Amino acid sequence: MALALGDFLGFVGFKPIKDILQVWEATPELRRACGIEITARDADPIKSIVSNLLLRAQSEIEPFVRVVVLRLQTQNDAFARLVLEVNTQYPGDVGVLVAPFLMNLVTLSKGEAGYIGADDAHAYLSGDIIECMAASDNVVNAAFVPPEDRDSHIFTEMLTYAPRPADTFGIPSTPYKGTTRGRTTAYDPPLAGFTALHTSLDPHYNEGQLQPAPRPTTGAVLKGEVHITTAADKAGIYLKAGGVIFVAAAPKFQLRAVARGPTEIFWSTFIV
Repeated sequence: MALALGDFLGFVGFKPIKDILQVWEATPELRRACGIEITARDADPIKSIVSNLLLRAQSEIEPFVRVVVLRLQTQNDAFARLVLEVNTQYPGDVGVLVAPFLMNLVTLSKGEAGYIGADDAHAYLSGDIIECMAASDNVVNAAFVPPEDRDSHIFTEMLTYAPRPADTFGIPSTPYKGTTRGRTTAYDPPLAGFTALHTSLDPHYNEGQLQPAPRPTTGAVLKGEVHITTAADKAGIYLKAGGVIFVAAAPKFQLRAVARGPTEIFWSTFIV
């Protein structure tokens, strides 16, 4: 799950199949790079295209990227600028052919969030986020990293190729019921793993009591400074930006902003 701290751009999942087939027909460099024929009658055209691209050596892909970049440099539309931006960040990378041509471009503004399911392809382009992940012991890459850091065979076999529109990845925010003054927002992804919370304070309007969850909670201070106390620990702890706290299950605790400006805290917790 990604929670935007400002304007954010990223690629998530694959475009609807009709859009991909239109791109396929309109992009000769993509067809030549794949070296195969694709039609709407194919059983899994997205997997065929993506696998053929990602499993080719980087030295074989670079000439096709150069050609498409040269062609798009003569255009001045939003898509051409997007491809050129990706190539500026990762010159000649196979991801230049995969991400903008085949994947959904997702935009988030501050306070908006998106959910990326297990084995969904994703790549972040610009902006800052808070990222919350379910328990995992691996990250598999096939583009936008040096070739020696890629596991392309594993990536192409484990990937989810189901096409989805970009707007299906968003997560709505809701007021968190476990707060006394309504200064905390909840983001609930569609899985029973965790919930993310965002608390916004200022010196004149502190949070009061916050009931996190019946299981442990981790908090990170993004901005400002906060004083956190509990019934058992009146002295509490002061945390500035960059500070992290682990809260045991179920205790109610007080949050009080002590910085002059706004204070923001993000929490990862489990709510049943």
